[in-house]
Amino acid sequence: MKKNILLLLVLSLFAANISAYTNKTYMRPQDSSTYLPDRFRVNDYYKADFKMPSLIGKLDITAYHFHSISKDKMGRYFGVNEKSEFNFIGDQTNDDMDIDYRYLISNYSAHTNYSAKMSLDPKTQYAGFNASVILDLSRINKHLAFKINVPYQRVHTDLRSNFSSSNASLIKDYLAGDYSLNVAAGTRNQEALRYAKITDQQEKLGIPFMDFCLAYNTHNEDGLINTVKLGFISTVEKKATAEYLFEPILGNNNHFGIDVGIEGSKRLFDGNGHRSFVDFVWDLNYKYLFSNTQFRTLGIKGANWGQYYLLGKEGVSGAFIPAANVLTQNVKVEPGSHLDLNLELLFGYHASRVSVGGNIIARQEEELDFKNNLATQTYGVVTPGTSSAVNFDLSTNVGLGNYTTYALSNDNIDLKAAQAPGIFAYKVYLQYAYDYVKRNTERMFTVATGVSLNITDQNAHFDGIGCWFKMAAYF
Repeated sequence: MKKNILLLLVLSLFAANISAYTNKTYMRPQDSSTYLPDRFRVNDYYKADFKMPSLIGKLDITAYHFHSISKDKMGRYFGVNEKSEFNFIGDQTNDDMDIDYRYLISNYSAHTNYSAKMSLDPKTQYAGFNASVILDLSRINKHLAFKINVPYQRVHTDLRSNFSSSNASLIKDYLAGDYSLNVAAGTRNQEALRYAKITDQQEKLGIPFMDFCLAYNTHNEDGLINTVKLGFISTVEKKATAEYLFEPILGNNNHFGIDVGIEGSKRLFDGNGHRSFVDFVWDLNYKYLFSNTQFRTLGIKGANWGQYYLLGKEGVSGAFIPAANVLTQNVKVEPGSHLDLNLELLFGYHASRVSVGGNIIARQEEELDFKNNLATQTYGVVTPGTSSAVNFDLSTNVGLGNYTTYALSNDNIDLKAAQAPGIFAYKVYLQYAYDYVKRNTERMFTVATGVSLNITDQNAHFDGIGCWFKMAAYF
């Protein structure tokens, strides 16, 4: 009972940090426990090894697919004012204004009475194959086994941005990185956007991580199996580039980690000469990812989509600079802890097995810090109407809202815009499996298929539907 109370307390501490998030520039990728519902449990091997002692290993190959369904949540996450549909208007007295487009387009005076309505309806997909190998280490110790997971994955993201206004091409082109103005002696010149660009479909393929695990079976008799695990999470992918707002990211984005856990099962019912049974299965895992640097786009405090505002550089004339081109930089990132608890009822009849289970997934909010300090009194938000043909003067040409000056420094740069939030999510799943044992041999083959539904209270893209098909061989 005390252990259960402690577990609930830990989960509640994770959940306590969950709140609404908006105006974000980075979305952390899904954890493998989300899109790989079948846990590749070591205990499955120990169960088979108990019946067939000559086994030396197991190979699983699983094809999987996860499709997000939380479009409005993701739209609000990347949008502003907790809205997935918002307005660009050049009139701060207009109550419908969410973003003052004059801070984004220097040549706004050429577009009088300009306004645009934008909506975001994002989706994401994870698909791929996972190879899992379990090897018997009984020659070293009869209770030991070694496991390795190697997935190959395709991550697809799509912001599905839409402009309902007929004259929205100016903002659309700027946000996509396709708009710049560079006229000789021009007074409204500006550079093209290079980071956090808003385009629709992007995808990336590769190996997101490699997971190595050493397992020790502590109990395997009287219908009770229990195993403790210690793992190491390696990364093989390059860091994200922050070129796009909804960038597809594989794995842990270059963070190494450790994984400890305990899994077990207890037979609740055994009948018909072991041909029918009911097992209660549990699997608790704690993962910690170590700190590293990542390339992310920071925001500006007090500014909706401040990363798209134009900046001037002190004492320099020429094209104004989108803030993202300056604020996309290396930052220190500590992803921290991830906890997931899986509970399952396993029904067996002859060679068929049906699993009905659920997951609780809790993930800590990231901690971010500057790797380098931004040079003070260097860049400032451009006041609408400022000329790009004269040397930029921070003392007179800078303004944002009610600020008379707004020279950028670490104090007014928004780290939280690039900070991945904490997550408290739930998952339910159903799986059917069939075991085939080759007669007169200690060889067994399994095929399985299943579906899952993932739900979270808010933020990020954990709402989704998953499916998978698995083939396993014991040898």
